[in-house]
Amino acid sequence: MTNNGNADAKFRWQNTSKIFVPEPLSGVVEPGKHFEVKVTFFPPGPKIDEETLVLKIEDGADEELRC
Repeated sequence: MTNNGNADAKFRWQNTSKIFVPEPLSGVVEPGKHFEVKVTFFPPGPKIDEETLVLKIEDGADEELRC
């Protein structure tokens, strides 16, 4: 993630399942900085599932990550 703004960006992942798990689940990205997030896939069985993770940004628009 990259924060192109001029203030800290506080975030948290709204993750309802345990198939795709982002790490860390919350944090702060300083202005002009980037932050690495790791998403781990835990297969639930023989079928490959898809999921949309929602990133909640305090005082900002939500973002979606399709996995």
